[in-house]
Amino acid sequence: MSRISLLKDFTYNKLFRTNSGIVEYVVIEEELNDLFDFCILLQKSTLKRINSLTNDCEELEKESQKYHEVDGIYFNNNDIIHGIKNFEIPSWNRILEFMVPMNQILLVSIFLEKSLRALCAEYSPDNNSTHYGGYNIKVRKESQESTIQSYIKYLNKTCGIEIKSDSTIEYLNQNLRTIRNSFVHGDWHILDSFSHKIDINEVFISTSVLFQNIESYYINKNAT
Repeated sequence: MSRISLLKDFTYNKLFRTNSGIVEYVVIEEELNDLFDFCILLQKSTLKRINSLTNDCEELEKESQKYHEVDGIYFNNNDIIHGIKNFEIPSWNRILEFMVPMNQILLVSIFLEKSLRALCAEYSPDNNSTHYGGYNIKVRKESQESTIQSYIKYLNKTCGIEIKSDSTIEYLNQNLRTIRNSFVHGDWHILDSFSHKIDINEVFISTSVLFQNIESYYINKNAT
């Protein structure tokens, strides 16, 4: 399984920040920041576990021939070190290099879909609600069209917000269904072909840029 890029702390500085203070964009900003913090915590907690196991090995190596007995079974610290180095640490490294970033990518994609859907509802010509989030919308998808694509198209054609997504979002549009299904069903060999093409940092940044463009277009459209 190929290694997927890990999330960097500096990406936080590139997250979406609202310029208008309009409620829907404030919500997007706060939720995206919370999601980033959670993704970083998930990654750092896994890395902390790996470092802890490494430190355990260093301590055990100081008395490598020390014996232990459990239920009549004798073993020394070298046996424990072997288990940690050859099984536990590799297992946690696989989690850090694949499971963590794949979960991050899926979480951001869920957030992206949710936030775009909320904007579609808010800007729908049929929205008769007096408060944000008060209108429920169902956007039809064409065959083979992703949910993200359908929401962006709805914003463009129905709400009059003419925005385009960049190459990272387009790549997710084209492959997200396969990525999700393969991950959920354990077909991880399929995901290997996507691993070197997806950078979680770029996913966060591209999502932020998309919402910046939507907000900017919306503000300029309503200023004229």
